[in-house]
Amino acid sequence: NGWLHGLYTGAWDQSWDPRAYPYLLRDAVLADLDARPIDRRPVTPVEVVPVGDVFLALDTLMRGGGLDGFEAGSEVWDLYTDGVHFNGTGQYAAAMAYYAVLFDESPVGLPVGRYTITQKRAAQVQAVVWAVVNGGGIGHGADALRVTPSTAPGSSDRP
Repeated sequence: NGWLHGLYTGAWDQSWDPRAYPYLLRDAVLADLDARPIDRRPVTPVEVVPVGDVFLALDTLMRGGGLDGFEAGSEVWDLYTDGVHFNGTGQYAAAMAYYAVLFDESPVGLPVGRYTITQKRAAQVQAVVWAVVNGGGIGHGADALRVTPSTAPGSSDRP
């Protein structure tokens, strides 16, 4: 998990902070938009879909054996087919994160559809996604993980 908490310098030095970067990018876009004349600004808000934070929460559950079908010690890389492309569970988790942000409603109870994921695991993923999108906590045993996109490193207080 160490790579998830690296420092992003902004230089071309292969340093990056995957949890902070989307929020730094959003802040830069918002600053650019704020500099535009009022009639040249978009009418819809700029949103960040916290897929990385969802995967971090799933990784914590998987390592503790708390995600259906994954043994303790599993990790987020088990949500990929080849290190780049998501498997069915990874695809479903990303899709639910987008759904929750774009529609501003809980994905809990949505059908599995064409995704290759069990209904039990889908229900767990839906709960994780909604907790992360709402800035709620995800915990496993005594080790609770607080995943809050609004408090990610480098984030601003902007909606």
